[in-house]
Amino acid sequence: MQKADIEKKVREVLQGGGDVLVNIDQIALNDELKDFGINSVSYLKIIMDLEEKFRIMFEKDELQFENFRSIDKITECIASKLLQAG
Repeated sequence: MQKADIEKKVREVLQGGGDVLVNIDQIALNDELKDFGINSVSYLKIIMDLEEKFRIMFEKDELQFENFRSIDKITECIASKLLQAG
């Protein structure tokens, strides 16, 4: 899966259940999601939705804020998992 396709799906998940306070297209790749209304409860829902959408499971050590702080970081994390899964 291309990185652009992953990013598009990540944006869909964020728009659908992330409690984002603005249109998801207004958020740049490296913007901090917490600055747009996403809180710890939202992050949990986002993580579960990402796992379902991409049919992956995040390992305990991957569930660090750093991996989910921006659209770019989420996209990188998912791309890495998909590559590992082959």
